[in-house]
Amino acid sequence: MKLGSWVKSNIEYGRDLVESGLEGASTVRKASFGDDEIAGEFSRAAEESLLPALIGACIGAAAGYITDDRKAGRGALIGGVVGGAIGFTGGLAWGSRRVTGALAGGAMKKINAARDEHWLEKHPVVYG
Repeated sequence: MKLGSWVKSNIEYGRDLVESGLEGASTVRKASFGDDEIAGEFSRAAEESLLPALIGACIGAAAGYITDDRKAGRGALIGGVVGGAIGFTGGLAWGSRRVTGALAGGAMKKINAARDEHWLEKHPVVYG
């Protein structure tokens, strides 16, 4: 197989996997959640993520202040921003785990089906 056709084949396969995942997540969203329910869930999770963001910012600022030998203020600022971002992201992921877990589960079912179909195309099973 030439390199160009191999790359094209793998790009098409990757696109099929992405489309399958989006289709699976969309199917779960339509079947399990109302339009406003997902937005409300993420809004609530974002509000609840403010405390972990604040804690992360404080820890990051303290660590940055302690570890930056030359410019402690710069280290504290950078550490605070990074710690706050990590805290907010972690809090948002934890707070929205019910929705994201369901969507990810639906996406994985469709992706696995597409992978199985691709494997069977490459390795056909011949029954006797």
